[in-house]
Amino acid sequence: MKPVYLQELKKYHPTEFKELLGLTDDEYKITIQELQAKRILKVAKDGRYVLQFVGMLLCFKKLFFCIPKYIKKSDSTETMKQLLTLFREYSKREKLDQDEMESFGGQESLSTFNLLSVIMFLLNDYLENDLYQNDKNVYILNGDNGEIDWNKTIHDQYAIINDGQPIYVDYYVNSVINDENDYFRLLHMHVLTACSRILEETELGEYLGFPPVMFDVDEGVFGSKEIVLSRIESELSVQFVNRKQMVLKAIAAFVSHDRMLETNESIEFYGTRNFEVVWEKICGFVLDNQYDNVKQYIDKPIWTPVGKDGHAAETLKPDVISMFMRNHKKYFMISDAKYYNIQLTENTLHGNPGVGDVTKQYLYQLAFKKYMELENVEVVHNVLLFPSEQESIEYLGEVSIEFLKALQLGDIMLVKLPVVRVFQMYIHYERMELGTFGMYLDGKRPVHEYVN
Repeated sequence: MKPVYLQELKKYHPTEFKELLGLTDDEYKITIQELQAKRILKVAKDGRYVLQFVGMLLCFKKLFFCIPKYIKKSDSTETMKQLLTLFREYSKREKLDQDEMESFGGQESLSTFNLLSVIMFLLNDYLENDLYQNDKNVYILNGDNGEIDWNKTIHDQYAIINDGQPIYVDYYVNSVINDENDYFRLLHMHVLTACSRILEETELGEYLGFPPVMFDVDEGVFGSKEIVLSRIESELSVQFVNRKQMVLKAIAAFVSHDRMLETNESIEFYGTRNFEVVWEKICGFVLDNQYDNVKQYIDKPIWTPVGKDGHAAETLKPDVISMFMRNHKKYFMISDAKYYNIQLTENTLHGNPGVGDVTKQYLYQLAFKKYMELENVEVVHNVLLFPSEQESIEYLGEVSIEFLKALQLGDIMLVKLPVVRVFQMYIHYERMELGTFGMYLDGKRPVHEYVN
């Protein structure tokens, strides 16, 4: 069964939405309630439904993809494959807040359990590191690897006496081997098989790129859920290898929340309710954000009671600060990642940021004025960055406020970045070639090669 594609922030009439989901009346009612409880679905003032989410949903084992609001293509298969890869990378590299921990999952916390995240972690870990392994000591007669155990050899073997000295023709070697029947190894095999079956049943494996992982393990050897969790807890108390601890905790989370294996009545999700945060962090990475190196130059507001010392409070924080050289000139670029589906033509202005976003960009430039004078910065670019499904950078135009321009501040540039390429750069730890990007902003003309 093919997945159903839904779009972030698009308004759906309840009748249309029910038809799209293809669920029974009872399933539909439960799904609406669950999605609202998880803050994924909101009801607009006109009664229509709005999805505030980008990612995937499993509702009664049916697969739904919520695509970003800027996507216009009818077939978004490749988009979702890349997004799922992006989310997996993002959740490993970034410091997640509590909301992201719930939507992306955290293997080490049962309070933020996310079935899809646990499945992906376990399968990905297995493909990279193989099965859980515990070693055991064995005695091998005339073994090649390991140290000779003389106590056992003297006790169990006959010696030949030569010139009064015992010579042992046969000897025992104390060897360490992988225990193929270790309880946790077998449990790992069983859970991996269960994970793979879930992906097979939902046809999600195609989009995540995991091959089938199937082992024939007798489930009866593990005991009840309580016994399994107790044994995992005991193993964790003596296991100090970080990778093994993470695998054990993920297995425990899966076993503790195995309701999807027992009943179809479950709503699972993986993605983000705040794609603007993801967009901001990705832009920060690909543009080599250096804000931490210059943040001390931004003055903080001081709250001063009468006749007393003042208190410094939080101050302005631009998304991205990039500094680079081009043609022997020092550039300073202030970028703000804006997750808006902006439309700007001669006759149209739609989906644009508000005046507060514009004034903040001017303030950012003013805040760094002293630093730029000290460092002899010659070129300043102030840019708002928007996502686009186009294949290359697109220069939209500028935004300005006349009385702020009077302070010798330039217009704020409006640029759309090609998300497919930008996401690919983030996934593969690549960064923009800032000199080339600076050339693009200088000339406001298309540049297709902007990667190191």
